[in-house]
Amino acid sequence: MAVKKKGTAGKKKGGKKRSPLLQKGWLRGMLPVMFGVFLLLGTGLLFLDWEVQARFDGKRWSLPAKIYARPLELYSGLSLTADALEAELVRMRYRHDPAVKEPGSYHRKGNQVHFFTHDFQFLDGLEHQRKVLVTFSGDQVRDLRHLPVGNERAETLDLLRLEPMLIGGFYPSHNEDRALIQLKDVPPLLVETLLTVEDRDYFEHSGIAWSGIARA
Repeated sequence: MAVKKKGTAGKKKGGKKRSPLLQKGWLRGMLPVMFGVFLLLGTGLLFLDWEVQARFDGKRWSLPAKIYARPLELYSGLSLTADALEAELVRMRYRHDPAVKEPGSYHRKGNQVHFFTHDFQFLDGLEHQRKVLVTFSGDQVRDLRHLPVGNERAETLDLLRLEPMLIGGFYPSHNEDRALIQLKDVPPLLVETLLTVEDRDYFEHSGIAWSGIARA
């Protein structure tokens, strides 16, 4: 009985010695597969990096073509009401300000509309910002006056062109729009949302989040 126990123990010991050998053989067989996976992953990352740079580097600072509506020309005798002019200013995102202190502000009192225009570069030259008082008589423009700003003098205007309303902008070859802004102008909530959704450790790693790549 003692001999049989020794034989049984020997067989068990022999079985344990073969298990690490089998594991090493399995690992050696998996090395080419793992190498191929990492090679494909590295190639894919390089391709994605090239594609992103090709899409954005060439037009990083380029601005889209802007599309404007027709400019509104004001002159004495024009068939236009005070309501229509006020509605036009609102569409152009003029804000109501009784003091009319800054460009892009307006105030209406009865049949008079007082507003402060923006600078605008027309095809035939620059139209400088002006404070203007338009007086209406019924459904017509009766009088246009340029009010003094600083050392300017008040004067009657024969014609005033309002800056046209911006309809939109696009890259004709890419069918897309873009607004170039600085990071400080981006709402903090938007930055926090993007970081939460895309990469919470964005400011902690060196540019590649290996944990995110593995998770994806």
